[in-house]
Order: sequence, then C-alpha cells, then structure tokens
Amino acid sequence: SSPARDFLVRNDGEQVKIDSLKGKKIGLYFSASWCGPCHMFTPQLVEAYNELSPKAGFEVVFVSCDKDEESFVDYFAKMPWLAVPFSDPETRDGLYYEIFKVKSIPNLVILDDHGEVVNENGCDVVIVYGANAYPFTPKRVKEIKKEQDRDWRQRIKEVQDRARRERTIESDEVTMPEPKRRMSNRTRIANRRYVQ
Repeated sequence: SSPARDFLVRNDGEQVKIDSLKGKKIGLYFSASWCGPCHMFTPQLVEAYNELSPKAGFEVVFVSCDKDEESFVDYFAKMPWLAVPFSDPETRDGLYYEIFKVKSIPNLVILDDHGEVVNENGCDVVIVYGANAYPFTPKRVKEIKKEQDRDWRQRIKEVQDRARRERTIESDEVTMPEPKRRMSNRTRIANRRYVQ
C-alpha cells in the first residue's frame, strides 16, 4: 500500500485495515470490467469465496486494471471482497507490473498466511476444483487428483461388475442358437452338382 494508506475498501466504501489480513490466506484478484474472461470467472470466484470466507480465514483482494473509476465501481459492486482503492494507482500498478508481473487477466495469485506465493495460477484451480481446492496449493491439487483418480477407478470397477452381472443373467435366460456350420468347398461343389 502507499505510505499514507493502511486500508483496503469494500464495495460499500467501508475501509478495512490491512493489518486485519495478517494470518489469512489471500487471493490477489487482477481483473477489469472490460475483460470478457474476467466476467466469466468472477462468479466462480464469488461462489468459492462465499463458501470459504466465513470459515477458512481466506480473503480476496481485487486489484483493478480498469482505466476509470466509474468502471471500477460498477464492476466492484458485484464482488463481496476487498479491493485496493482505485485512488491508489501506484499500489495497483506496482502489484501488477513490478511485484507479480501479471501477463494476462483474469489472474488470481494465492498467498499463504505468511504472505508467500503458493500459486500463481489460482484461476485455473478455482475453475476446475472450486472451493474444494482450498488452500489452492499444488499439494492440495495433487491430493484432489489422487482422490478423483481413486473415485474414477471405483466407478469403472462398479460399472464393469454391473455389466458382468447383467451378461451372466442374460446368458442364463436366453438360449443361444446353434452356430451355423461352415461348409467346405467340396461340399459346396457337390451340392451344386446335385441341385442341377
């Protein structure tokens, strides 16, 4: 933050002291009102945030890439989390260009409770796994993938077992017709002569 500013803002104008974020996991959300993919991702992040915020010690901070305050205010009104004030472009630009070197938006950088970056691709994790991926670390993503792999293997086994049972039941109920015998060439030739 700028030396004179020690707060973030909510969309209703409430100021929240930056110190209140100590010990929380933070998602820095780089986004803008003019960005189509951002409009698609924001509702997914809102859903994850609403699920996690009350119980997990997780906070999101919006870092706007908007060019004018009106666009910022309109877009921020849809977000339940905090933001770097639009009136502080020095901090917003510093986070975007210097500290995190953001290349595209939307971008969600996840910081642990000590302020260390644990995931620079938080958007991908939230899109694929939602709040289930919290705290959005690579370790948690690996755990989820293992769980999903185990679940898929179990489902496949269940489907295979069901198919085996159904085939067994069907084969008990249906008598199969005798297979046609294949005639040798000699028999065919003999049959032709006899028919003529």
